[in-house]
Amino acid sequence: MNKLTQIFSTIAIACLLSGAMLTQLTAQEQTTPPVQPDPKDYKMPGMMKLPTFIDCGPYNEILGIVQGQYGEEPFAIFETYIQIPNGQIVTGPSALYVNKETGTWSVVVEIQSSGLCIVNMGKNFGPASKPGISL
Repeated sequence: MNKLTQIFSTIAIACLLSGAMLTQLTAQEQTTPPVQPDPKDYKMPGMMKLPTFIDCGPYNEILGIVQGQYGEEPFAIFETYIQIPNGQIVTGPSALYVNKETGTWSVVVEIQSSGLCIVNMGKNFGPASKPGISL
């Protein structure tokens, strides 16, 4: 009976220790911040790269076009990733400017070496007519 008690005690201690280690590992996994995907790794079958030009200039010149000429106002802010022709990823704080009356819009990004850049622009800005609308 004494030997049976020793075996049972050994198994119980082993179970408790393995449970404690598993709990500690699970807690470490939950406290690790999620890894952000690298935009360079974004590849999709059938995708291709299009060369594009981006208009950059001093702050007052770009805002003079966006806010002055088109009457657009800041609508949303976000972080932008732009891949330039050499493959380098350039990031910067960005804003979507919108003229609610005319429907024109511009995406402006701040790039340290270039000032402000208009990376995209368009017209007919408005809400989607239905959820899941197709382009």
